[in-house]
Order: sequence, then C-alpha cells, then structure tokens
Amino acid sequence: MKYVVFDCETTGLSPLSGDRICEIGAVKLEGSRISDQYWHLVNPQREISYEAYMVNKIVPSMIKDAPTIDEILPSFLGFISGSKLAAYNAGFDISFLNSELKACGFNPVELKDAIDIYMLARKMLPNLNRYPLWNVARSLDISVVTTHRALADAQLAAEVFIKLFSLGAGNLIGSASLDYR
Repeated sequence: MKYVVFDCETTGLSPLSGDRICEIGAVKLEGSRISDQYWHLVNPQREISYEAYMVNKIVPSMIKDAPTIDEILPSFLGFISGSKLAAYNAGFDISFLNSELKACGFNPVELKDAIDIYMLARKMLPNLNRYPLWNVARSLDISVVTTHRALADAQLAAEVFIKLFSLGAGNLIGSASLDYR
C-alpha cells in the first residue's frame, strides 16, 4: 500500500467561516521511506488571520504571486492518486481540503478512508501527557527541526507514521481513521 501524508497551513481555523488553504505539503511513502514530495504556497485570495500567522509565519508577500487553489488541485490530486491519505489530526486538514475540492467542482475525500496519525499516536502511546506532533516525534526519538509549515509537518508526520508502523500500527489502521473516542 502506498501512503501520502499531507498537511495544510490555513488562513484560520475553520473552512466554514471562509478560511482557506495557504500552503499544502505532502510526502509519498513507499514502504518505510519517503519516495517523493509535493509542496506549494497557495494564494488563498483572503487575508491570513493574525492567529494563523503566529503559527505558520506565512506573510502576504509570500503568497501574493502564488497560484490559487484551483490551479494547484489538479496536480495535488495527481500526486495522491492511487495512495491512501494520512495526516496528523486528519479531520482538520481534510475539512479544508474537502472545502476547496467542493468549491472547485471536485469530489471530496472520504473521511473514513483517511488515516489519522494523531489517533494512532494516542492509541499506541497512551502514557504521553500531550500529543502535539513535535512531542510525539520527540517521544519516538525523531529529530524535530521545523514545525507549522506544510511540507515540514508532512515530513515529520510521515516519520512518526513510519515509526509507529514499525511498532505495530498496521494492526490498528482500521481503528485509527477518524474515530476520536
């Protein structure tokens, strides 16, 4: 099975309130190695909230000449074709991806088909106090260099996914989709 681990940076916290993707990054996994990567800044055609900027540090000058999401989605869909999607806190990223897909006339991603690496971590590492991606990575002895940028977070989430898989996560894949219980 091929997997694509992806991450989105956004203009805010909710696509329902008009927030949009401003950066998308993804890595393709073949076995236990990253075989390819995808990255784009995206012009969201709206301002990035101060709160989002404080997290992702994406400024208007970085995205003003970037392609819009409708220009990006065909190549992103090509990149993920034939692969199972995974993300850290997948519900967040997939809600934004689906909002953009729908707005551009594409079919949404089925939530039940996505793997939530956050849920895998919670199930496999029940004794951690907190589950932000960087903390889970460090608990697995994975070096954390950069966070809160789409490609860096996708790469880090992929490394966590690979490590969890080596520890037996394959047995939990069916129960670690978007079951937040």
